[in-house]
Amino acid sequence: MKTLPDRLVVAGTSISVITAVVAALVTKPGEAVVLGIAIGLGGTVLSVQLSIVSKIDQSSQLDGLVAAVPWLRQIVLAIAEASVSIEQEARLEPFREAAQKELQQCSATLHGIARGQLRARVGEGILSRKTEETRNEILAVSIQDMDVPRWVSDLGRKYWRANIAALARGVKIERVFVYREWTEELARIVDEQVERGVLAYKVERSVVVPDELIIDMAVWDRAFTYQFELNSEGIPINNLYSVNEADVARRIEQFEILKSLAKELTPAPLIPQVGRVRRIWRRLRRQARRPHGR
Repeated sequence: MKTLPDRLVVAGTSISVITAVVAALVTKPGEAVVLGIAIGLGGTVLSVQLSIVSKIDQSSQLDGLVAAVPWLRQIVLAIAEASVSIEQEARLEPFREAAQKELQQCSATLHGIARGQLRARVGEGILSRKTEETRNEILAVSIQDMDVPRWVSDLGRKYWRANIAALARGVKIERVFVYREWTEELARIVDEQVERGVLAYKVERSVVVPDELIIDMAVWDRAFTYQFELNSEGIPINNLYSVNEADVARRIEQFEILKSLAKELTPAPLIPQVGRVRRIWRRLRRQARRPHGR
């Protein structure tokens, strides 16, 4: 594939040849030769100069972009060296197409990040880290089929501990639980969260809820969001993270719609617990009044 400088040389030379031919047709024979040579040389020199200027400009632009990112130069050099080896060594020919695809995928990923989106494998630990950084609120939707196994896993308990620490810092956490059947295991998970201070809501899947709202997701401080991505068998394989304003606004809207359809869950009444404490206190007082030795 010809680069821009190469195309400039070809275009300049072509224009020179065409101009020389036209000059030969409209001038005297002797003058045409001299004029044609002059035009041809002038056009060729001009096109070469333009080509050189273009190459310098592109090189300067690339150097400027690379210099703007401290860690980029070494990576670019390493990629360039590996790419040259792949292109020039005959034994690596079977891998050239794969190498191109890898770079194209890398480019697509970086452009996605530049748009504020990152797709990462489940278990990267980003959820816990983001929860530890949260200062104001977390809005979340928990889907029973996906989250019940996760909440009781080591990774899920780590995430829950980050939630507990956030609550202790004064962070407001609201979580909608979407369920098909209110099982004992799910009830235990929800009760624990409610007792710790999570503002919890539940909505049954059989309620008229649009499919596009059944998304396991969370929003931190109305600025950072994630959602689960599933494979064809419904197994979580990726988390899609985003700081894109449109994505964040969409997730908040989805949360608010689900919340409006859900029932709020409240902590268990404290009165029975208070009565139990009073009974224990009275028994201790009676024991304290008894004479020693009895």
